[in-house]
Amino acid sequence: MEEEEKRRIFHEMMQKCFMKCDRFMIEKWKTTEKTISPVIEDEVRQNAYHNFYDKVSKAKIASRPTIQKWFGIHGQSMPKREQIIHLAFVCQLSVDETREYFMYAISEHNFQVNDYHEMIALYGLENHMTYEQYEEMVAYFEQYSDWDVPIRQTAHTDEILKRYEPVKNLDTKEFLVWMRKNEALFKGYSMTTYQNYMALLEKALAFFRKDIKQCLFTALEDAGFFSWLKNNDIKEEDYGKEIRRFIKNQTRLVKSPLSKEKVEEIQFLTKMAYSPLRRVSDLIVEIYDGIHFLHTRFGDMKRNLLQKEIGAVDAKYISDISSIAKQKEREMRLLQAYTKCRTGKTDDETKLQELEKEIRKQRQRTHNIRRADLLVLIHYVVLKQSGEESPEVVKKEFVAMADSILNLCGMRPMDDKYPLDYLLLQCFGSVDEITSANEEKYVPFAELNRSGCKHVVDDVYKKIFLEEIALFQPHTIVAVGTEVYNFLNNKENWDLLLERYTDKADEPKLTWVYHPAGRVSKEKKAARFDEIVKDI
Repeated sequence: MEEEEKRRIFHEMMQKCFMKCDRFMIEKWKTTEKTISPVIEDEVRQNAYHNFYDKVSKAKIASRPTIQKWFGIHGQSMPKREQIIHLAFVCQLSVDETREYFMYAISEHNFQVNDYHEMIALYGLENHMTYEQYEEMVAYFEQYSDWDVPIRQTAHTDEILKRYEPVKNLDTKEFLVWMRKNEALFKGYSMTTYQNYMALLEKALAFFRKDIKQCLFTALEDAGFFSWLKNNDIKEEDYGKEIRRFIKNQTRLVKSPLSKEKVEEIQFLTKMAYSPLRRVSDLIVEIYDGIHFLHTRFGDMKRNLLQKEIGAVDAKYISDISSIAKQKEREMRLLQAYTKCRTGKTDDETKLQELEKEIRKQRQRTHNIRRADLLVLIHYVVLKQSGEESPEVVKKEFVAMADSILNLCGMRPMDDKYPLDYLLLQCFGSVDEITSANEEKYVPFAELNRSGCKHVVDDVYKKIFLEEIALFQPHTIVAVGTEVYNFLNNKENWDLLLERYTDKADEPKLTWVYHPAGRVSKEKKAARFDEIVKDI
């Protein structure tokens, strides 16, 4: 099939199958009696957009081109949380309706009542206030907040909502007094979401280190390390430093049994397996850069879609999330300083500009943990701990764990109408049975009957790859990454491989190579590939 034809088909299928922000907005704002078809007619799209724009145009929630993109006109985009709050006041939405926009239009968390902006928004919507009144309340809270009050990093959403319930009908002044008395609770992020994310990250890192150690121990076995261990009575907890000593001793020998390349491989694996650092950057390469679980038909296009759904994730992003308490507090203090400067007796324009610059800079480092952040880690952890279970069982485990954590974090459950959910579920096989029973089902690519990640990998390794072995009879096999290496390092799979050799005594050498894309910048990837070719 020609590439252009593939893209055309894939585009059409995407239009038919997935719920996106534009479909949500159109369903909410259309006035026509026409049913929304899988491929949304332009007339219906324009009808919904004009109805919405007539309602909000004077409020200046966003520019006209931006709002058009919310409806899929001249592009695609989603409103920000602040814009949803704005439109909720302008359009007089209920709290439940606003929740829908958060959870189903932009796939984010429910009201973040740990954030004073959204706590005041919740109060304002429940009491039918205007957006201008909401802004005045926010400004008052920022102006009169006490910088000396330490933020409670242990406060949970349930505790705040419990305290909020008896005061939610107070008048504005009394409610703001309550807000100030409970100022320490508004840390700006969900502790439950943070704790779940960090727990998943630690599990993922543990699995990653385990895979790395398997590769390392295989390389060390060939080098005679474990025989040396027995002779020197070394305990397992000392392996890290003893590996370094062993390698150092081996390289001092006149005729060292280890090549320069093997020494570098062992040293690199040892660093990843036993470094005191958490090695988040290496994990990022494994989970995000690789996107190795989508090598099915139209794989490149789906991989691009997945990366679009996940967004930019790197070690710095993870680091910022890990320090979210510090980042959020700094952002809040800057906002408070800005409001106090703007509303004070001395209106210093230079100071205001400096604070605006600092706020913009800080917001680049302040990230709420997203639904996508949780799902990708859950997916990785479930795959790693699944063992020999069938894809159907693993898929159920993934959905159960995901729904449980998402519910705790105030996010919508798994639903294959959405691109990210669909793509992750597809790794386990058909996903059409996952769709919520109480919602309209947008039929996914079930007719293609494509298999998931494990099926594809097994097919490639056990069929195509083994046939290549039989044809070429290689003396050396270079495995790029842990997945391939661990598959080949399995005795059952290795025996299948050896059966393809004409000369049974001519057993090939298996070598592990770190994925070239993960070590260097994009600019240096070509040079890194050249290095690997030379090594081979």
